[in-house]
Amino acid sequence: MHYKAKYCFGLGNYSLQWETGERIYSTKIDQTVVSVSISPTQQHLLVGLARRIHVPARPFPMALIYKLMEKQTDDKKKKVPSTDPVLETELDVKGNRESMVLIRELLQSSRETSGYVSLNCIRWAPHPGQGMVYATNTGQLNILQ
Repeated sequence: MHYKAKYCFGLGNYSLQWETGERIYSTKIDQTVVSVSISPTQQHLLVGLARRIHVPARPFPMALIYKLMEKQTDDKKKKVPSTDPVLETELDVKGNRESMVLIRELLQSSRETSGYVSLNCIRWAPHPGQGMVYATNTGQLNILQ
């Protein structure tokens, strides 16, 4: 009998406000994450993935791109403004129901599949529209535009 373990991890984006520390965006992922980067526009999340096994003939995802989206809720539509700006900001964060929608899977390029190649780090370029940069365990540095 062949048994394959299935793991599921939570991937989240949290507020850095000390008072709230709330999870703003989250999703479940069944792969090992090695790197995350938020886009310069703060509308997308780039998630770099570790490679688990080496199967030369099969393409595998090296990264996922998520769109950070706001869900409209009845609570948000009927929001009553507060007179206290600190409290209003806190309520804004706590009231949000956000989601991360997978919009693209980046596959490892075929020229890199001659041996075991795994992603070490992936980041957005500093300005919108410039693409992304990633590095591998073999020392390669690649720019995707």
